[in-house]
Amino acid sequence: MTKISNTMARQRNLDSAELFYSAAIKGDWSTVATLLHPEFHIVEAQDLPFNGTYKGLEGLQTLGKQVFTHFQHFSVEPLSFTSNEDSVAVLISAKGIGKKTAEPFETLICEWLEFKAEKIVLLRPFYWDTLLINTV
Repeated sequence: MTKISNTMARQRNLDSAELFYSAAIKGDWSTVATLLHPEFHIVEAQDLPFNGTYKGLEGLQTLGKQVFTHFQHFSVEPLSFTSNEDSVAVLISAKGIGKKTAEPFETLICEWLEFKAEKIVLLRPFYWDTLLINTV
């Protein structure tokens, strides 16, 4: 890949990731669907209450529902995006209230997005504090 095409791919991935988060936060599923590769999947760590692999747009929506069974007033805010020619890392602030404890919490998540054929094919979250996620 040439330096120019590498730069263009990085920018395209950044633009797609920013649009993905903006649309998902608003619940604009038709826009989200245009950004997903047919093989899109999310892999959540096994030690989380909503662990497993979620496939496609329906999987993304199912995961969202699973998260809300554990937290109240859950919200995310992307803080920064970093890319290369086939992936984007997104640093996210996550806030909410745990349903087990009724305690407010705030933590960081880094989500790794991989691209295939200019679409998001993988989303893999990395949680700063999995103990917090499991106990609130």
